[in-house]
Amino acid sequence: MRKRLIIINFVVIFLSLLLMVVVSTSFIISNNNERVKSNLNDALTMATRLYDGSNASEVCNIMYSSDSNIRITIISSDGEVLSDTMTGEIIENHLDRPEIKNLGEIYKRYSKSLAMNMLYIAALDDGSYIRVAIPEYKLNSVIEGMLVISTLALIAVLAISILITNFLSKRALRPLSDEIDRFSIITGESINSSYTTEEKLAKSIDDVYNVINKQVSDLKREKNKLSFIINNMNQGFILIDSNKNVELINDEALKILKAKKESVLNKGLPYLIRDNELIDSIDEVFINNSNLKKEIIIDDKHYIFFIAKNESLVSMFIVDITMELQMIVMKKEFFDNASHELKSPLQTIIGYQEMISNGIITKEEDIKHAISRTIAEANRMNSIIVEMLELSRLEGANKPVKLERVLVKSNIHLVLDSLDSQIKERGIEVKLDLDDSYSYIESNDLNRLLVNLISNAIKYNKDNGSIMITLKNEVLTISDTGIGIASQNIDRIFERFYRVDKAKSKELNGTGLGLAIVKHICKLYGFTISVESEAMVGTSFIIKLK
Repeated sequence: MRKRLIIINFVVIFLSLLLMVVVSTSFIISNNNERVKSNLNDALTMATRLYDGSNASEVCNIMYSSDSNIRITIISSDGEVLSDTMTGEIIENHLDRPEIKNLGEIYKRYSKSLAMNMLYIAALDDGSYIRVAIPEYKLNSVIEGMLVISTLALIAVLAISILITNFLSKRALRPLSDEIDRFSIITGESINSSYTTEEKLAKSIDDVYNVINKQVSDLKREKNKLSFIINNMNQGFILIDSNKNVELINDEALKILKAKKESVLNKGLPYLIRDNELIDSIDEVFINNSNLKKEIIIDDKHYIFFIAKNESLVSMFIVDITMELQMIVMKKEFFDNASHELKSPLQTIIGYQEMISNGIITKEEDIKHAISRTIAEANRMNSIIVEMLELSRLEGANKPVKLERVLVKSNIHLVLDSLDSQIKERGIEVKLDLDDSYSYIESNDLNRLLVNLISNAIKYNKDNGSIMITLKNEVLTISDTGIGIASQNIDRIFERFYRVDKAKSKELNGTGLGLAIVKHICKLYGFTISVESEAMVGTSFIIKLK
């Protein structure tokens, strides 16, 4: 590890110094070129000012005496050299030189006369071309000096950095042995003593990583289990932290409180709960460390909030008790209705029998009428008891006892045959449109379902009305042209002892349990039933058989 640090440090410093040298050299070269170009333009300006069209030699002498490095050449309009700071005769025509062709532009090229690179620029003045040339400065010595200095600086910096890195690495690695021992306690594994400190550290970190990774995986697995359990609870669950923020909430609670998880999680209770009494109860639990339960009505549903504190957290379980309360009400209504339904015929029977036994009724005709009424009421009581027992059987059944593959239209014909006298008595026309759909159901239950629906279609029909029974693709529809059902009553017709028209139902010896039995048969076999009706027009019961 120390060697690696030293090498990295060496590479970084070397590249940094190299970059510095390159940048510095580039800057010097660029700066020098700009300075040379500036001098070149200054010399050209001075020469053009001195030249008056006839003093070529004088201008060259003046310029040469001011700076011997500057070469001045004055050329006639036809390319002949009139004067030059160089000694010796120049016979070449200079009109083809690029600086002559492009006045004002600087050109660099090798001069055969001076055997060096020169920078040239020219201008036209008083009918003659004035050309100025300056030698390109050599920077080798400067660069060599910089390289020497940089090399010495590099060696010095590297030496210092190696010493500092070595010292700091030793100092930094000194406490690692203690940490390695601590890691060994966590992992429960000892490390080979032949390893270097760095190797021991790497091995310890790897072992600790594996341990932590396993623990994290275990925690994630447990978290997923907990999340699955909480989100599949039938009750709502909310966990509130010490700051009264929602730390955890399951799907059922979100559904009950009509909230979105991202809108309430890790936020204050007012984002989730609007009921001030419930918030006060939660505050009370926080303050008194007590357990409370609070009944709240949300959207016509009754819920109990069980609130409890554990250390700094408060948990809430939300239980829907609407069904229980409805069951209590339904049971009370059932017993009240059952008592009333059984009490009426029983009083009639007792009344007639007392009048006969006490001699109040003496005429044979009156006695026969009383006996007939007594038998009729006894039969009505029997029908109510039988249907109550049947309804109790259906409610207590978790699944059908014996499934049969039944051809539905055969049972429809059997039921119509059994009710033929009632149909003829009312003058009702029965229309059939039946396919060969089958259903898996106990035959007695199917017959009971059909009897209740068809007999209702007969009882509550108009005289000389009609009944239409269709069976298509396992959908059974029984429609009549009777008195119909008002829209406000449709939702209640499947309740026990509920009658739309109590007087009419009693007149027709209805028990008020027939449709309740139909509903429970459908529920038991997984059928769906729906009703379409219009007062004084007729009613249709639609059953999707399974």
